[in-house]
Amino acid sequence: MGSEFILVVDDDDDVRDSIGDVLALEGHDVVAVANGEQAIGALAVATPRAVVTDLSMPFRSGQSLIEHLRRGERTHCVPVCVVSADASTAPKGALVVRKPFEVEELRGALRRVLRREA
Repeated sequence: MGSEFILVVDDDDDVRDSIGDVLALEGHDVVAVANGEQAIGALAVATPRAVVTDLSMPFRSGQSLIEHLRRGERTHCVPVCVVSADASTAPKGALVVRKPFEVEELRGALRRVLRREA
């Protein structure tokens, strides 16, 4: 797993696959996991270019994952895009895409979040 991947975290298989497909069509390598706990496991191996996460998931929420990212020495600057039906608990200033989303809306948000890393 290299550092040029985007980590997608969502407990809904269809949503996770859809986001991964959009990213792959844009030319990105994708690592997709089902919850925040699995995401932390992936972060232990490599640092992603960006993270796209849901907020409400079992085992570890997206909010908890984002807090973990912000505390990490390697991950504190990794840009995050929140994709969630209820973004009321999204961190202040987070880039949020509300579910259900249109593909173009997601593409635009992902481009913006990737510009944040530059």
